[in-house]
Amino acid sequence: MKIGILTFHNGFNHGGFFQALGTYEYVKKLGHDVVIINYRNRHHLLAEYWGHISPRNHIRLWSNIKKILYFNKSQFVFNRTPFTCNLQAVSKTHFDLIIIGSDIVWNYEWSFLGNDPIYFGYGLNSKRIISFAASFGAISAETRIPNYVFNGFNNFNNISVRDCFSADHVEKITSRRPEIVIDPSLIVDFDKFLKPVPETNYILVYAHIMNKAQKNILLDFAQSKNLKLIAVGYHQPWCNKNIIGVSPFKWLGYFRNASYVFTSTFHGTLFSIKYNRQFCTSLNSTIANKITDFLQKLDLNKQIITNDSNLASLYDTPIDYRPVNKSLAVQINRTKSYLNKHL
Repeated sequence: MKIGILTFHNGFNHGGFFQALGTYEYVKKLGHDVVIINYRNRHHLLAEYWGHISPRNHIRLWSNIKKILYFNKSQFVFNRTPFTCNLQAVSKTHFDLIIIGSDIVWNYEWSFLGNDPIYFGYGLNSKRIISFAASFGAISAETRIPNYVFNGFNNFNNISVRDCFSADHVEKITSRRPEIVIDPSLIVDFDKFLKPVPETNYILVYAHIMNKAQKNILLDFAQSKNLKLIAVGYHQPWCNKNIIGVSPFKWLGYFRNASYVFTSTFHGTLFSIKYNRQFCTSLNSTIANKITDFLQKLDLNKQIITNDSNLASLYDTPIDYRPVNKSLAVQINRTKSYLNKHL
């Protein structure tokens, strides 16, 4: 079967890259003729490039350029259609099935993404369309729902989402409860892509939002344990080492080797769990809708920093990953079953 995947595969975000790779690798493993639909609307494309090349700090600018080059080079892992920003060009290719998602492809509030109806099935040339682990992200439940979103769900043959908030929102729109699955970055082993890193004995900081108190606690904790502080992906000038321009595959290596992880991101939390790291998640409005119920299902909601003062104690209390991995395996199997059933 000829299958197209439409998601945010080519942004400069490590989690976004691996959610796309997870779906792609699993569908390919099932024996299908799978291709990434290499599309992004012009507004989204220009906004992301401008966000990376606009810093006035020359060191940070060069790091961001390296990051762009690494991500563009990493696209070789996908079989892709020719790149386009044109919806009409996408519609010229016929598929037996198109998978929309994962990621926050349904965030109609964030103008950065270009308010694009293609992610609601418009203009696609396919016998069937399903969503897979799609998310509304950090939208407000009170915001007026655009008509193209309301009507767009009629284009789907089956719907799955990756968080309870998105499930509630779909049910509000369609009066049908979608299936909740997990992010595809958790259903595939990426070891064949992973590039090892030489560093050991460090706290990995993968965070774009954090406060001064958290920074000071991390500095004190690192000193007390004789650990380095290594920041990847996002610049943290107080860390011992900053690696902004890092390939997705080396990014995996930094997670696997970390003694501890501090993150304020959705995928930073997921990859901490994937590699059974001792981690803390600083909750914020950008990830609250996406991560809270997932951590509760794994009985890991205690790893959310509820008070800055408990950060160090969370690190000093080892996570028992035996029940976590057992619960996660159930969710992985359910997620694979969704794809197996609807492909």
